[in-house]
Amino acid sequence: MDTGTVLALSAVGLLAAHSSALFGAMLFAFPLVIQRWLRREGKPLGDVLRMLPVMLVSALIAAPHILGAITFTSGSYPYQAWASSIELSEAINQLIKFRQILSDPQLWLAALLVLGVLSFRTLGSMRWVAGSALLLSGIFILVACYGGLSWVITFSRPWWNDKYRLMALAAIPLCLLAGHGLAELQRWFAKAVSSWSWLQAKPRMPGRIGLVTSMLLVVGMAVVTQGFYTQANAKAVAYAYHDGPQQPDRQPPVSADEVTAMLVLQKMGVGPDEKVLNDRIDGSAWLYAITGIRPVAGHYDPGVPPKDAVYLAANFRNYDTDPEVRAAVRRLNIHHVLLGNGAIKPQLRRATGLRDLDGLDFLRRDYANPHAVIYTIVK
Repeated sequence: MDTGTVLALSAVGLLAAHSSALFGAMLFAFPLVIQRWLRREGKPLGDVLRMLPVMLVSALIAAPHILGAITFTSGSYPYQAWASSIELSEAINQLIKFRQILSDPQLWLAALLVLGVLSFRTLGSMRWVAGSALLLSGIFILVACYGGLSWVITFSRPWWNDKYRLMALAAIPLCLLAGHGLAELQRWFAKAVSSWSWLQAKPRMPGRIGLVTSMLLVVGMAVVTQGFYTQANAKAVAYAYHDGPQQPDRQPPVSADEVTAMLVLQKMGVGPDEKVLNDRIDGSAWLYAITGIRPVAGHYDPGVPPKDAVYLAANFRNYDTDPEVRAAVRRLNIHHVLLGNGAIKPQLRRATGLRDLDGLDFLRRDYANPHAVIYTIVK
């Protein structure tokens, strides 16, 4: 009951967090289950029978999430597959060298991975990790190289056909194998040092060789990887938000000036039942996360926006002449407009209804800085 309960709660928790988290965990652990059952000398049925009550309870607890996921996939949200089609050699290269976004491969980590794979037999009861690495790496290669095939799209929908998510999933067992490679390297190093005759003559030294060689290897890895590749990986993460190699002058989605404007808006007494009109692409969608004030466009994704939000984005500047604009403003209880600067993607332009608002007689400009402006509706 104890481990079964933990298993059930963990599974439902992963499903509630994200469906791909649960599917990924199941695939990761599948080789472990196979290895355990094989060691039971062909008697896995007992395990299955013991798991049935837990499986039933898990299904009941997870049912709302599963039904919600089914409703979501058959709903109106537009689903667009990534349809990745990189070369097979490139996909394998990314896996082995831990390089998908990084411009430079993580060669030292790759070397440890090779050692870990070559010595996987010494993993003992952890041999299943090699199976997980093979399985998850295979799924990554499938989606990265053949992501446009209909059956691949269907199979990989829990991960949104996203090769980046799958690379991250495959990296978990690959890193474990690299860690095993480091452990094996230390073992060989310690064994070689222990064979030195002058050390064997000192009674206390053999017992300390393991600790000393471990410390030397860890320090050595820290040096050759320039801090365990932390700088390289931090740069890779930053590329997704700011200052990427293809866009060296790109600003982050929410600049310091935009945050300042949001905090000014917070001091203007915006009520809990009000919404602030904003543009979906300029970073102001993060208004709620930063201040608790609800924007009309609460997410940068334009997948299924509310009708009023769509209409105002296209026609708000016609407030004086369009009664439907005024009706939408009343329905959403809008009194202020917040516009930031730039766009989350360089090719995107501000919505037509929110352009050139300066000078319109139904708006008063209450605050402005180089990257943000706040208007108040005065009619």
